[in-house]
Amino acid sequence: MHRPNPVNTHTPEGSMQTMRQTLPCIPPPAAGPPQTGVHAA
Repeated sequence: MHRPNPVNTHTPEGSMQTMRQTLPCIPPPAAGPPQTGVHAA
């Protein structure tokens, strides 16, 4: 089996990375002005 990503989704860091990659509510940087609020790093 080929693993897509070496990211451990069972950890807070892995979960956040997975959410950033899957959630459509987070637009790419070039899509518009930078988001300042809930999605602020």
